Amino acid sequence: MEDLTTHLLCVTNQTEYGKFINWYEMEVKKVLQVYPNQHFIVKISFQQLYFRETMLLLENLQKDSRRITIELVGDSQISPNSKEHFSAEDSDAFLKGKLKMLRKWHYFISKHIESGAIEQTLIFTPYIDELKYSLTQKSKLLNNITELKFFLSFWKNWAELRFVDFLVLVDEKNEFVSYVLLPDELNVRCKMYENFGGMVSE
Repeated sequence: MEDLTTHLLCVTNQTEYGKFINWYEMEVKKVLQVYPNQHFIVKISFQQLYFRETMLLLENLQKDSRRITIELVGDSQISPNSKEHFSAEDSDAFLKGKLKMLRKWHYFISKHIESGAIEQTLIFTPYIDELKYSLTQKSKLLNNITELKFFLSFWKNWAELRFVDFLVLVDEKNEFVSYVLLPDELNVRCKMYENFGGMVSE
């Protein structure tokens, strides 16, 4: 089932992807109805935004959009075969249009800064609401706390400049690192409190 929840499905078999989206929409609506006071995170790869089925799903869910965070993952420069003729500028313009539509529908849009090129994150910052970084025990930056603080301070300042939120996710076991060694005034959250659901798997 994991293979069906990745962007590979929409790239390799659009018919099956359409079926999956129909099923997924029904399941999401059930969950939204059962938990009317819960906020949910839906992970979507940039590649999925190229497909009509994805946008139809989000259009159909817009009644509850204020309860849903769209979390963007993956590399925005990897486009499906149907858009392989797109230049980098074409891809950026296309995706910006989709993000504008999602904001028009009042979705909260989040992007992981560790996925995709830094340049792409900077480009899309005006079209999102939150930048997010996952600080795991495997993060190489933990080997150099000075560099880690500089890295996080840069993104915190960039987010403030662009008027977006900046969130650092940590493992429960990283509690000491997160609260003692990270820069002051960072919004730090333990991953165990993140409620994930989505069309892609990590």
